[in-house]
Amino acid sequence: MELASMSEIGFRWGRTLKVVVFTFLITILAAPLSNVAWVDERSAETRSLLGSYLAGRFARSLRDNSEAAKFYEKVLTKDPKNNLILERAFLLEAISGNWDRATSLAEDVAVNEKSHQIARVLLGIREFKNGNYKAAEKHFSSTRKGTLSDLTVRLARAWSFLADGQSDRAFKVLNKMKKADWSRFYQQYHKGLIADIAGKHKTARTALAQAFKSRPRTLRIAEAYARHASNAGNTALAKKILKKHIGKSAGHPISLALQKDINSGKKVSLLVKEPAEGLA
Repeated sequence: MELASMSEIGFRWGRTLKVVVFTFLITILAAPLSNVAWVDERSAETRSLLGSYLAGRFARSLRDNSEAAKFYEKVLTKDPKNNLILERAFLLEAISGNWDRATSLAEDVAVNEKSHQIARVLLGIREFKNGNYKAAEKHFSSTRKGTLSDLTVRLARAWSFLADGQSDRAFKVLNKMKKADWSRFYQQYHKGLIADIAGKHKTARTALAQAFKSRPRTLRIAEAYARHASNAGNTALAKKILKKHIGKSAGHPISLALQKDINSGKKVSLLVKEPAEGLA
């Protein structure tokens, strides 16, 4: 037991020593010129730059994204054309939820990489929120191509077109989505939601029915379809949808509460009532 205890103490001491040494190195590298009189101005600036970068890396390894972002911001003030640090600072600000700063950095990231997916999506959301739907659609359509980005971007573009009063263009964008099995129900689900808001209830019924047929256990699809049916006055269909969904799933509180409302004759609203909710 004594040997085990000594081994554990040795391990802890070794780990503590590594942290102390690493912190000491960061402190030395980040030391200002006034504390290190024997270095010239250029080497002090380089040391500070490297120190901030290493401190950012260290904070990131500890999953302290907010602190990591601050250190990378320091690097950017001294090296504003460093695209790697710019992108990392942007991503960390976004992860930390610092949206104003993340959006500001996204503009610079998009200048350096015109098809940067996350930057363009964030800028698109900003424009959508401000009611600039054409600008939002332009940002969304500027992202680089790829399987997942094609799905995300096409859905975002469709909602932007709907918000701009162009439901036909929204359907056109959705219809061009790749018909892979795993993405088809996304297309049908969003098409149904968009069609309901646009007042094209027959199209909505067909799309939601197809989505539900392929994914009857998915709560969001069952809820959207049942609410659509109930809102259209087809209570019998709404009850049938929920009965089938609950029978194939564990019975989520949301679906159970919706079933209770519909069985009691209570009028329910559509799942998504405006484009902003759909984009969200």
